[in-house]
Amino acid sequence: MGSELPPYLGRLCRVLSHGCTLGCLALLAAYGVVLMEPAAFTPPIETATGLTPTKRVALACLTAVLFTPALIALWTARGLFARYGQGAVFSTQNAQAIRRIGTALLAGTGLAILGRTLAVLILTYDNPPGERSLAVSLASHDLLLALLGALLLVVGWVMAEATRQADENRLFV
Repeated sequence: MGSELPPYLGRLCRVLSHGCTLGCLALLAAYGVVLMEPAAFTPPIETATGLTPTKRVALACLTAVLFTPALIALWTARGLFARYGQGAVFSTQNAQAIRRIGTALLAGTGLAILGRTLAVLILTYDNPPGERSLAVSLASHDLLLALLGALLLVVGWVMAEATRQADENRLFV
């Protein structure tokens, strides 16, 4: 089920779909860079032992967890834009994709806040007592991403309900 999009909008959606694919590849490449040189991406924290192999592994695992919601959101958006580009506008699958993107943004926001705290703990866990650090931060972009995630989640629910009602109405005709 869907409705016809104007040609320029279909082309834009296809371009955005390819852009999301490139975004996924860029995110995977960025993860590779983080694995190669994690010190460049860690908070400027004084550590007693530097970046040990144990800390490198812990930071690599943490980074993988932190990148996952972004990959999920980009990959899901890729499919959503591709369906839009093919003219499939109103569908249960698209509503689910919008909800999935919203959920990924909300999860990513929570993980980012937690991840910054865990990164500091990982870097300072082996410091002598009294020199360990705990840092919790909440930035304005965290709030904005959480709001955007919540908005997409609600839009997805509304779209699913609208699609369901349209399907019911079609059966009456």
